[in-house]
Amino acid sequence: GADVPPAFPYECDFSADSDATRRERLAAWMTSPDNEYFARSYVNRLWGYLTGTGLIEPLDDIRAGNPPSNPELLDYLTTYFIESGFDSEAVVREICNSRTYQLSVATNRWNQLDSQNYSHAKARRLPAEVLYDALHHVTGSVSEIPGVEPGTRAAALPDVAIQLPDGFLNNLGRPVRESACECERSDDLQLGPIMALVSGPTVGTAISDPDCALPTLAQEQNSTAEMVRELYLRILSREATDDEVAAVVQAEGFIASDHDRLVAELGEKESWWREEKQSLELKRKAALAETQQAIKSRSAEIAQQRAEAEEKRKADLALAEKKLTEYAASSLDLANNYLAKNKADVEWFPLAASSTKSSNKAALVPQADRSVVATGNADKAVYTLAFETSLSELGAIRLEALPYPDAKGGGPGLPANGNFVVTEIELHVAPKDKPDSKTRVSLVNAKADFTQGGFDPKQAIDGNSNNQKGWAISPRGGTTHWAVWAAKEAVQLSGQSIVTVTIHQKHNAADHRLARFRISASKQAGDVPLGLAEEFAALSAVPQAQRTAENAGGLLGYLEKNDGHWQSLKQKVAQLKKPLPEDGQIVRLNNRLKVLGVETPDDPGLVQLRSDVAASKNQMENQRLTLAQDLAWALINSPAFLFNR
Repeated sequence: GADVPPAFPYECDFSADSDATRRERLAAWMTSPDNEYFARSYVNRLWGYLTGTGLIEPLDDIRAGNPPSNPELLDYLTTYFIESGFDSEAVVREICNSRTYQLSVATNRWNQLDSQNYSHAKARRLPAEVLYDALHHVTGSVSEIPGVEPGTRAAALPDVAIQLPDGFLNNLGRPVRESACECERSDDLQLGPIMALVSGPTVGTAISDPDCALPTLAQEQNSTAEMVRELYLRILSREATDDEVAAVVQAEGFIASDHDRLVAELGEKESWWREEKQSLELKRKAALAETQQAIKSRSAEIAQQRAEAEEKRKADLALAEKKLTEYAASSLDLANNYLAKNKADVEWFPLAASSTKSSNKAALVPQADRSVVATGNADKAVYTLAFETSLSELGAIRLEALPYPDAKGGGPGLPANGNFVVTEIELHVAPKDKPDSKTRVSLVNAKADFTQGGFDPKQAIDGNSNNQKGWAISPRGGTTHWAVWAAKEAVQLSGQSIVTVTIHQKHNAADHRLARFRISASKQAGDVPLGLAEEFAALSAVPQAQRTAENAGGLLGYLEKNDGHWQSLKQKVAQLKKPLPEDGQIVRLNNRLKVLGVETPDDPGLVQLRSDVAASKNQMENQRLTLAQDLAWALINSPAFLFNR
């Protein structure tokens, strides 16, 4: 259709220079005196920010069906904002000078339930970012937010992905910015936010920072009373009352008495623990000796039984290894039988890639045997390969996933287990002289020599390239696998044609992409038999008498990993090579022995008390700083600091 030029949602008079940019025209339109919608929305938001409740609530829901609680006031503020030349400071000043804004939060029996008529001020907790910045401002500490420069304000963070380790901002309601709605922000004060304030590391770190303002304040003030008054001014922006000063000064005397009490308590605890530990150690050593004797007795009791079981294991292992050796020796016969059983009367033509491309920028390098090797990036990818061909018709394609020694697991996929997932495969044809006139060929009748449980090559032609299903071969990596997909009817080609095969590999598992593979085409369509991989088909053309372990090595390796009986023999040998399991009772006794071998640890209460005394000793060395830190913590966690009133 025709291009639609940008336009404003509604008309209003505004002036802008003829060469103004779109952004400048938008600004002029928004701030036009004739455009009351912007001004109306903005002053409603300012009023809501300052009083806690907008004239229209929610703040973002301005519509005819949601009228303002006080339309006259909203009209007045809108007109005032426009006439002031859209001066935000003037509007803020006007609101703050109003009687409504200056009301107390105290209520009476007539207005205690009022939440929208502004009969009293509404107490509101400071927003998370403001609270964090205020905390560091009043303590004089430097904020340390991971990923940004020290001292960066929380209000200046560019992204919600930048977080504090203790979740301070998120716990206190910072919005996740998934929408522009004001409702994303929470100002609740539930258990999580309370704990973040009272015992969280953010507050503790700011107060205990040796470079913050508190040590200097404690040192420079002539008296404790002066320090208290300074802290009240610094944190609450008000003078401390005489009673508040007296209470803190009195608390200073408790520091020494509390320390003496802790020291005395520690002495009593240490004396008790010396006797208690001696008793516990005697019990532990007795139990240790008893357990050692029990192990010795149990070992003697089961010695004959264990010896017989070990002899049986060795005999069973020898027999299993003999059977495996015999079966492996007959592997050439197994290969001949496999070729005879699976040979199909269908001719395949391996295609040589004329161009390759990978969406993840991996290199797709054609090889002499017409296979393609993928190197480099192993992220999710779409491989696109074009092949020039002179075939007169195209009925099916075959994808061979081939071993690749340079891959982690030897291929055919890139990961350590050799797996891959083809989530979708597409086939297109076009005349060589008209490469852009591609025709998609619908594929059916998917077959594979092996597919991982829960996966199916049919899922690679279901039209969903982004799903997590398709053709996969775990746990049988390290060897050749192949799958075929056919058209319902052969596509007729004329002269030279371009066949394009697109292999989608969108599985989330790391590195699950093809490392080495080959594309072949057949003229046969419909119910095309799976047949043999190219290497195995070539071997089937060799007279049986001339087949050897050397020229059949690829097929023998395939059968070793895919023949069920061969696999069961190998698994049995591997199982029998494992040593006999330990006797359950011996295992339990050894575990007990390990526990009893550890000296009795100190009583947790004693350990904590030692730590408390050490901390108290440090506090005694600078009692005034301790008092300053305790008072700062108390004031920061008080409603006077946390709330706007």
